[in-house]
Amino acid sequence: MDTMALYIFLTCLGAGILQSTIGFGNSIFMMNFFPLLLPYSKAVALVQISSWVMNASIAIRLRRKIRWDVVIPILIPAVIFSFLTTVLTTRADTSHMKTALGFLLIALSIYFTFINGRFSFTPTKKVGVAAGIVGGSATGAFGIGGPPAVLYFVPSLEDQDEYMGSIQAYFLLVSLGSIVLRVAGGEIEGGDIRLLAIMFASSILGTFIGGKLRKRINKELLKRIIYLFIGINGLLIVLQSLL
Repeated sequence: MDTMALYIFLTCLGAGILQSTIGFGNSIFMMNFFPLLLPYSKAVALVQISSWVMNASIAIRLRRKIRWDVVIPILIPAVIFSFLTTVLTTRADTSHMKTALGFLLIALSIYFTFINGRFSFTPTKKVGVAAGIVGGSATGAFGIGGPPAVLYFVPSLEDQDEYMGSIQAYFLLVSLGSIVLRVAGGEIEGGDIRLLAIMFASSILGTFIGGKLRKRINKELLKRIIYLFIGINGLLIVLQSLL
């Protein structure tokens, strides 16, 4: 296995473990690494496809626990805005997109390290629509739409299996349109098939390992470590883009 393949394998393995353990974060984790070695648009496309495989493997396993009455209010606006944002950002200056990604990673790091848990939203349909607009837009632009969804799903579903199954079903469906647009736009080429095969295998393995660890691991400590790292990496991305 060459260096690139090993890099992809380990990144997707870690992302799969994270996704299956805390319910989100795989795309954020991968977007810390992929844009460093790949063109930005290709990185987003590969991350979305890999995330889709992870989401599918978890959603299928927990399909009987999915609460569609909770999923639908956030899903519909998210699908619409993910599609629109993908169309707009595929024509944008990728250097600016990479800088914006760095600032987004820093903001997410600050939120999940210092602010998350200090306040909560009442999970009304209006909150679901707002979260869907923000999350769908972030999915289309950066391949990262998890945090707004988490703010809606966590207070909506106390049962952990219902939460995990429902949020994975949401991720699975909201990213599909963006993936189709990016693939149709030629961002995935024949030479990427090998990378995708490695990503699929490591993603599924990661979600399997994470599923075994989910009830044993200190999730709060894991979140803090991961998001502190993400903030540092976001700062490095911004500095690289500006200097």
